[in-house]
Amino acid sequence: MIDVHGTDTGVGADVVIQVKNTGNVPLILSNPTIRIANESGTVIVDESGNGIFTGPSYLRVGDIGFIYTSGPLPLPEGYFPGYDYKAQATADLTACKEVYEYPISNLSISDDGRGVPMVSGTVTNDDSETAKLIEVSVMFLDNEGKMLGVASDVVVNLAPGASQNFTVDGYTLPVSCTMAVISNYDAIAVAPKR
Repeated sequence: MIDVHGTDTGVGADVVIQVKNTGNVPLILSNPTIRIANESGTVIVDESGNGIFTGPSYLRVGDIGFIYTSGPLPLPEGYFPGYDYKAQATADLTACKEVYEYPISNLSISDDGRGVPMVSGTVTNDDSETAKLIEVSVMFLDNEGKMLGVASDVVVNLAPGASQNFTVDGYTLPVSCTMAVISNYDAIAVAPKR
């Protein structure tokens, strides 16, 4: 998904790119980069670091994750909404022993009062080890099943048998990802085992 729109400072692009682990070992995604090309294929934005995220960052074989922006990437002067832009993403891949999925219960979505989605739930550590860092990622879809945005948060040091409430706010979602257009969402809570 690439959504180019006007911002307070010019023109920006919100980007979400799907990644699938097609290998034969679980992977950790890190150090993501997003590139945006114009209609002729020339790269006009090459961005990494602040504002570029992965989620879920821990992928079992066959799992899908996303590389996404937490705010619009500024386009160079002279580029406007309505052109046919292309986006590409890369990330460093590190193999891990296992990716463990933790159960989520009490999942609900609400409006923050300004049209921004807030997803709440409870994650439980049903494993025998303390979970040092569990990543909770929420994916938002429209009524055609198209990706609108991804948001993530973390739960830390969750003891075996313990549960913790979480809230993933939508303040970093693309501007087009509002409660008015969200028709479905899904959440996953995962952590790597090294």
